[in-house]
Amino acid sequence: MDPIEIAKAFDAPMFQGPGSNAPVWHLIKTMGSRGVRYGEAEGYSGNVQITKRQLKLANPLDVLNPTPGVAYE
Repeated sequence: MDPIEIAKAFDAPMFQGPGSNAPVWHLIKTMGSRGVRYGEAEGYSGNVQITKRQLKLANPLDVLNPTPGVAYE
């Protein structure tokens, strides 16, 4: 699976909304202008922020470079 398919499979917030279950080519066409970056970000459970850090695809402004030596869950 490519990173976009994996993000869709894990219900990434960035890919939610109308057409979120569309084929990858359609997502790229309709969402292609959005910036996205893979890296370390704060985890969320619904709308509640939790303290653990995780790796995910997200808005580039919300993501940091992964921390060396950290094991992410």
